This record gives sequence, C-alpha cells and structure tokens, in this order.
Amino acid sequence: MVFSSQGNDVLTGGDGNDVLVGDFGFDVLSGGSGADVFVFRVDTEGGTDATLADQITDLAAGDQIAIAGSISLSELNFIDAGGNAVIQRNTGDILAVVLNVPAAAVQGVTFTVSSADSALGIG
Repeated sequence: MVFSSQGNDVLTGGDGNDVLVGDFGFDVLSGGSGADVFVFRVDTEGGTDATLADQITDLAAGDQIAIAGSISLSELNFIDAGGNAVIQRNTGDILAVVLNVPAAAVQGVTFTVSSADSALGIG
C-alpha cells in the first residue's frame, strides 16, 4: 500500500497490484502495471475546482477506484470534462479526476467502502 501525506504528493505503484491512497492536498496517483486500487477518502477531499483535485494518470483494465467514507454510489456523479472523468459528490465537491478516460468507464470500476475498513489501514 502506498499512502500520501497531507501535502501535495506523487504516488507511483510498481509492476504488481498496488493500493494507492490519496489524502489531503493535490495528489497525483499512477498505478503502473497490474490491477491497482486507487482510494480517495471523502473526508480529505473537497472543493469544486477540478484543477486542484487528486488525479489518476493511468487507469487501465483491471484497476478499481474506491471511495472511502460515509457515502454511497448514488451520491456520486461521474462527469465527462475535456477528455477526462470527474468524480464529484452530489454536493459539488470533486473527489478526483481520472485523466484520459470516459466517465462511464470510471463509474463502472468505482465502489464505496467504509473508512473504518481495516483492509485499507486508514480508519
């Protein structure tokens, strides 16, 4: 598992299956090869400016996106914007931007999980 700090970070996975966890700040997550899981915490993301949101640079087949916190998929919007997909809460807060992937593809690989899930090591 690769965790970001509370600043602006670049997280890079390796050749295997990685879990990359974004935190406060502007984080750029790249999973590398393998089936990766990108985790964004509802309580550490926010704001309505997509240029300041965490980014996934290389979402590929087999990768997944976990939204951790007290939230359901029905509270999320997946929006196409300039060739990228924006994951946005129905409050308007942007959780992440997935570069060069359509919103429908991102929605299909996104799931929610409790922040207290011990498998994430963040609760």
